[in-house]
Amino acid sequence: MLQTIIQILSKYNLEFFENNEQNSLLIKVIKEDLLVQDKILFKNYLNNLLDRTLSFDPILSIFDELYMNICQHAKAVNSFCYVLYSPENKVIKLLFYDEAKKGIAKKIKDFFSDINFKTDSDCIEYSLNEKVTTRTFEYNQGRGLDNLRTIVESMNSELEIFSGNGKYENRKKVISKTNSSEKIKGTIIIVNLNCKNLDLKEESEYTNSLEF
Repeated sequence: MLQTIIQILSKYNLEFFENNEQNSLLIKVIKEDLLVQDKILFKNYLNNLLDRTLSFDPILSIFDELYMNICQHAKAVNSFCYVLYSPENKVIKLLFYDEAKKGIAKKIKDFFSDINFKTDSDCIEYSLNEKVTTRTFEYNQGRGLDNLRTIVESMNSELEIFSGNGKYENRKKVISKTNSSEKIKGTIIIVNLNCKNLDLKEESEYTNSLEF
C-alpha cells in the first residue's frame, strides 16, 4: 500500500515524504467498528516516539475526526491513514486519503446547492466552518472539520486539503486557496502537527491512563 501512496502523491505533485523521516505507521481505514483498535495502535505509536509527559489529546482527536469522516462520509474502498514522525522538527505528519466518488468539494457543492460556490477550494473552505455538515441528522453536526481547523491553529501547525480541483492551505493561520487543472478523486488531507506545542498531561491523565 505504501507504493500506492507514493503513486497518488506523485500523480498530484504533492510533498509529504522527507529524507530523514523515521518510524512510519500505515493504517487501512475500513469501518468505524475498527476505530478503537486502530486508535490503540496509533496511541502506542505516539508513546514510542514522543515524551509521555505530553498530552496527546489534540493528535488523537484529529485522528478520531478524520477516521470517522472517512467511514461516515466517504465510504470508499481505498482509504488509509499514513503517519510519519520527523524527529528533527518534532512534527507528526498525518495523511488521510479516501478514493470516494464524491470528495469534500463535490459533496458540499451538491448539498448546499443554494450557495453559489465559484471554485472547489471555496467549497473546501466552507466545509471547515462551524456546524457545516452534509449529514441529515443533528448528532455531532459539523464538529469534525471545524474541530480539525481549530486544533491545527491552536498548535500553530499546518493543514492542507485537496479535493476535486481545489486546494486549501492553512499554514500557521495563514490561509491560501488555489485551483488546479488536475482533478483529485476523493479527498486528501495532510496535517503537520508541531509537537513542541503540546501541553503537559494533567495529573488525572496519569492516574486514569491505560497502557496497552
